[in-house]
Amino acid sequence: MNNSLANKLTFGINFLRQNASWLLIVFAFFLFIRKTWFNVPIGIMALMGVVVFVQKYRVLLAETAFKNWLWLFSLFWVPMAIASMDAVNLKASWASAASHSRFFFVGLYIMYVLRERPQQDFLFKALVGLVALWSVDALIQFSVGYNLFGFSYTEGRLKGMFHPQQSLLGLVLATLSPLLFEYVRRNTASQPWIWIFPPILVLVVIY
Repeated sequence: MNNSLANKLTFGINFLRQNASWLLIVFAFFLFIRKTWFNVPIGIMALMGVVVFVQKYRVLLAETAFKNWLWLFSLFWVPMAIASMDAVNLKASWASAASHSRFFFVGLYIMYVLRERPQQDFLFKALVGLVALWSVDALIQFSVGYNLFGFSYTEGRLKGMFHPQQSLLGLVLATLSPLLFEYVRRNTASQPWIWIFPPILVLVVIY
């Protein structure tokens, strides 16, 4: 009995060590349901991104993927910084620009830890599962009046696990929906039953 428990604990610890990177990313997405709680894993990823940059910057500067991410982030952040120079509330505007700069290191961390295909596949499947869970949970709320957490369907808008935040459920599902559609496209032949999920997602987003 004790050996069985020890083996399970060892397996769990090894699993977390090997998969902590993509689990942290999924955890950040999952915490969107609780207002600003997602900032905790986002902050951890930003710090890890700084560590990666400091330790690997010579290697990163030679990689095309890093250069592409640098240009992409610049298209997002540089206009924000320029606009802050002429803002009405200069302090608040610069604070917002400085806060958003952390996403450069978050993206760098994600790019670095997902450089191997198995990690990409794990994350892909986990996010698809999360989208399916949120969709089914919201459908239950729509059908019976409350979701898996007991949140009621009120004010004519589905909130699911995102209660009491208005409109966030549909926004997040619409943003992540391409992942679900791609998973269905890849696996229709072997799992034809997964076609049930796209209509559920569309219904939830609409309502």
